[in-house]
Amino acid sequence: MMDHIPFNETPVEKLNYFSKKWGINLFVKRDDLFSNYGGGSKVRMLHYILHKVKRDGYNVLITAGGPCSNFNRAASLMAARMNLKFVLVLYSESPILNEGSLNLYLTRLSGADIRECDKTNVPDTIDNVINEFIEKGYKPYYIWGGGMSLEGSYAYYDAVLNLKNQIDFKLDHIICPCGTGTTLSGIHAGAGKLSYRTSVVGISVARKVENEIPVVQNLIHELELFLKQKQTSENNVNLIDDYILDGYGTSDSDQLQLIKSAAENEGILLDPVYSGKAFYGLSMLIKKGYIGKDSNVLFWHTGSIFNLLSYDKIT
Repeated sequence: MMDHIPFNETPVEKLNYFSKKWGINLFVKRDDLFSNYGGGSKVRMLHYILHKVKRDGYNVLITAGGPCSNFNRAASLMAARMNLKFVLVLYSESPILNEGSLNLYLTRLSGADIRECDKTNVPDTIDNVINEFIEKGYKPYYIWGGGMSLEGSYAYYDAVLNLKNQIDFKLDHIICPCGTGTTLSGIHAGAGKLSYRTSVVGISVARKVENEIPVVQNLIHELELFLKQKQTSENNVNLIDDYILDGYGTSDSDQLQLIKSAAENEGILLDPVYSGKAFYGLSMLIKKGYIGKDSNVLFWHTGSIFNLLSYDKIT
């Protein structure tokens, strides 16, 4: 059991248009609808991460990431609410992203102390920032970019346990985006506690399988050690990297058309960086026959509306 800052659980909704179109029973877990801090999966993680930060007396939160990061935006807003200093080591290979990202705009707006550097200098910059605040008498806490942590994985393990109280049917498949691997690792471990077998599939938004699978496996292993569970499930991670295109933040006309269709027919807002790419991956799994007719499928919507709103500015 891991404590967290209280929050209201997000709903599960059926997507009637796509259920009929694709011949399945499609549901969506609306983590995009967290009521505070801009929503999304990172807000769920931060309710667990920042409970530990406040409990143990830290007063500075330090992380690193790019301008499109949902974690940076959510962490900065939550830190402001909790009277924590927030320092972001910002790196980007594209200056255009710095100018057009609404996530970065909100991070700045909420008072983040932003230290820009080249990607190759991130580790040294983080060390310097940590030492700087220690010398000033603060107690800094560093969190890996994107919230990759035991607390982040546990947040999604816990979310699957809570999901059991929200639905009264068996799930054949759970599909989710995979960036850092934190969300996928928690869902994978949580699914193992369901009273029936369900397939969990991560759709990679940036990294190839050979690079991402070991990361997810390590996160699952760490989580299962904490839970005192048998360490076997990390060997069964299902991750697909067929739809990353040219990498993080890239989309094509087919993915963008599906995002438009979701907005027009379901009122669901997906983004071209995370949720839209994963939703397109789901559509292809159905097309290729991986997901059978009349299956009960849950798509885990991890949010990222600000990247959708930024899209015309950064492409």
